[in-house]
Amino acid sequence: MFLPGTNRPKYDGPGYVVMLNNLAALADGGDPDGADALAGWVAEHRTSSTVEPFEPAPPWDGTPPDRRQAAYLTAALEGQCDALAAMGPNSGRNLAVYTAALKCGSLVTGAGLDEALVITRLVEAATACGLVSEDGLRSVGASIRSGLRNGRQNPRAVPPPNNPIGEFAPETGAPADPDAEVERALAYARAVQDEAYKIRVREDARVLVAAERAAQTPAPPFDAGTLGEVLARPAEPAYRVDQLIAANGSVLIVAARKTGKTTFKLNLTWSLLTGEPFLGRFAVRPIDGSVAFLNYEVSGGQLARWAADVGIDRDRLFLVNLRGRRNPLGNVEDRERLVDLLRSQNVSTLIVDPFGRAYTGASQNDSGEVGAWLAELDRFAADIGATETVLSAHAGWNGERTRGSSALEDWADSIVNLVRDPDDDSQRFLRAIGRDVEVEEDRLTFDPATRLLRLSGTGSRKVVAATRRVDELVDAVVEIVTRTPAANVAAIRKALREAGLSFSTNDDSRAIAQAVERGLLRVEPGPRGSKLHYPATPPTPPTPPTPHPLRGATDDPLHPLSIGGVGQWSGSEPDPLRDALRLVQTELGAEIIPDGAA
Repeated sequence: MFLPGTNRPKYDGPGYVVMLNNLAALADGGDPDGADALAGWVAEHRTSSTVEPFEPAPPWDGTPPDRRQAAYLTAALEGQCDALAAMGPNSGRNLAVYTAALKCGSLVTGAGLDEALVITRLVEAATACGLVSEDGLRSVGASIRSGLRNGRQNPRAVPPPNNPIGEFAPETGAPADPDAEVERALAYARAVQDEAYKIRVREDARVLVAAERAAQTPAPPFDAGTLGEVLARPAEPAYRVDQLIAANGSVLIVAARKTGKTTFKLNLTWSLLTGEPFLGRFAVRPIDGSVAFLNYEVSGGQLARWAADVGIDRDRLFLVNLRGRRNPLGNVEDRERLVDLLRSQNVSTLIVDPFGRAYTGASQNDSGEVGAWLAELDRFAADIGATETVLSAHAGWNGERTRGSSALEDWADSIVNLVRDPDDDSQRFLRAIGRDVEVEEDRLTFDPATRLLRLSGTGSRKVVAATRRVDELVDAVVEIVTRTPAANVAAIRKALREAGLSFSTNDDSRAIAQAVERGLLRVEPGPRGSKLHYPATPPTPPTPPTPHPLRGATDDPLHPLSIGGVGQWSGSEPDPLRDALRLVQTELGAEIIPDGAA
């Protein structure tokens, strides 16, 4: 149904007129006369009006929009958001989000459109079209803020009532063609119906194929039995990766953008294939088959180079590069082909990266849709013979939890979080929780030459931050003690504060202990059980200058210049001959040069 904007009589508006009433024609399946009448009415009533050129309006005076103005502002915002949300990859989404913000910005300052609502709705639309997952929330937010800022400089008011309701008025000021407008509206409606028909056909076909496949392939028997019967079965290994990944389990890796998810998964692949301890700590029960990596995010060449740097067996990692391609998990034929392909590779572990690209539902926030997709992922893994499934997902705004529905975290047997150090963006930390899984947060180290990760054992972000603060205080403590030896803890603390250094409780004591442990300070007992601190090496007293062997006085009776135990020095300039004779005199015990002789 197509209706012009209506002002109801109860609100002092002109109301509306029924141009043609032929319900019988509608019941028969068509109403060509009614369509023609509607098109003619629209054309007749639009020929007298033209779209005015866009001219900046006075700034909005703060008067709340009336019902018609509010409806226009809502339609304008939703139109921009719907268009953006429907855009696909490589279609100019970044420019589109900027342009939408630019147009909305003019209505913010000219008509009172809620700016906070604009930001929220544009971010949602950018998320729906995948722009946020590709470029990041910071980049999208910058585009939105830039567009709003530039749009606010040219306020635009809501057009008067006789202006057509719909998209933004063209800025050229050219008269609108009523017939063309109607044709475009009808063509759009027909295109929407055609696409909706195709979608319904695909959905029905998927259901039909699934039913046919279920009929052809009997369901496996239920895994059921009494407690005693289940316990009597041969024991299965509890873990694939000790303390981290359960055997026959599912793993969710949650990390913010550019935190190292791909490197982490390649390290996991290397350990699964080699049996080497994962991250240098967790024992691994190696798989017998290969690892399949459904790669939706990174270029195939780059992923292959990184995998080669890690040292992964080139014949046991099977890469399926799906960036920019139709998603096989949402297409029946593609899925069947991919299942056959992966079966031929003897896959033991399936890695899917990332959830946002692999997901085939309409909304990542719909727990029902997400849960159904995860169940289908489990079936896909079973169809290819994989025993463990690893799925990565981007973290939300706080970098800690997954975006979208909580069904993701409910699905996983273990959840691994990769997070950044807020004070040092180069540092990464890992923690894990799950069913029989609890790994305390610890810092990861990275070897650029091998791209291998290790857990450092240095502790969480909180511990590392405290250690960093203590390290920064150590130099100041040593300097204070060097300047004022025999200082106790209270004196050092006072000197640190007087120097303008801020620190938490006990950080100063830890810094003093660190300085002693590193051999920079030594401790000696003081009065009443106090501890006095000194530089580790006492300062060396200055060495007095050594007297000249021929000029300095001495009491040594054997010294060449000593005669009768009394130093003899005339104060005259050195005389080598005289000094030699005196040396002989001393050795022979005979007076050769009388005392006082020059």
